[in-house]
Amino acid sequence: MFKARQLAGYSDELEERIARLEAEEELASIRPPLDGRQVMDLLGIKPGPLVGKALAHLLELRLDRGPMAEEEAVEELRAWAREEGLASG
Repeated sequence: MFKARQLAGYSDELEERIARLEAEEELASIRPPLDGRQVMDLLGIKPGPLVGKALAHLLELRLDRGPMAEEEAVEELRAWAREEGLASG
């Protein structure tokens, strides 16, 4: 009887861990198609808050529209940079 309860407890714990890992993987898969290095290269900027703003913009687009191709992300980033008044955009 004790072993059955113990095994049921392990099973519940395992199910919870699996659900947590699935949620983490799902969140990890929702990323902008460009990374910080690409943003800096495309906009000709150095590391700093502006890179974070650009990535946040791309992430917002990703969440609103779903997955996008890298080429589309580059176009969106350049449009955003123009709106922000960045000469390199």
